[in-house]
Amino acid sequence: MKKIVLISLLLYGFAAQAQFNALAKQMNKDCTAESVLKEPGRFLDAHIGGVTGGGKEGISSTEIANARKMMEAFENITKPKLQFTGGLAKASFGLNSKIYYNQFSICSYTYNLGFHAFVCNVQTHKLAIVDEYQGVLRVIGNPSFQKAFNSFQGNADAYKIPANSQLVNAPFIAILNYYGFADSRVVNAINNGNGFIDLNSEQAGNLSSYPVIENKPGKGYGINFPNSGFVTVNNDFVYRHAFITHSDIPFFIPITRKKFLQDMLEYYDREKWGLYLYSKRK
Repeated sequence: MKKIVLISLLLYGFAAQAQFNALAKQMNKDCTAESVLKEPGRFLDAHIGGVTGGGKEGISSTEIANARKMMEAFENITKPKLQFTGGLAKASFGLNSKIYYNQFSICSYTYNLGFHAFVCNVQTHKLAIVDEYQGVLRVIGNPSFQKAFNSFQGNADAYKIPANSQLVNAPFIAILNYYGFADSRVVNAINNGNGFIDLNSEQAGNLSSYPVIENKPGKGYGINFPNSGFVTVNNDFVYRHAFITHSDIPFFIPITRKKFLQDMLEYYDREKWGLYLYSKRK
């Protein structure tokens, strides 16, 4: 499956480059290194009605239709308000692997708008377009978050609900659906949905000890470490996140110590059976 996805991405890249070359020839504009920065931005296409990428296994036609409806709404809101120079924007739609929020199976999908820089060809002095985007806007419906506990000992089926289910996408016991956050500001940003937060990873809820990046006047972007203080990260990627959630219902709620211990005991009980099944397979 990974090879198929990789090939699909490569083929998509070649198709995009062909479109870029064709558009650059149509534009046929003389340029300088300075003029390309002021060249009005363009959209390669109106993507509405295009193909939805990604694997569709286990996703119903109704879920695909709902995902397309949402992604088209993203595009209709996004494109009219975007004003930029010095590049070209190309959109794509894609389905992601199904994820679980607690025990509920959810269809996840992405609207991807990549920004490709204009450059001036050093030989022809004509406007050209870089095939790899340097910045990207992604709108993800039902995003995934990194689990706090994502490993188990022995036979994985022993940790499913129901135990030893042969369904590939069967949910796991509660503790394997826990999420961990080292900084409460990330949780607050998700639950409140009231602005942007800059992180050091594209995936919010990653297990980094210091995920939040701050922008300090005169210093730039960096991370505040308890011992070494503010350290700049200007050469690294900065991922700006905004979350749209139901503000009256928190997306994440804290786990009590009692609940955590109960779920740990269930894990240990399952672990015995998982190790036994694993040993029988050898």
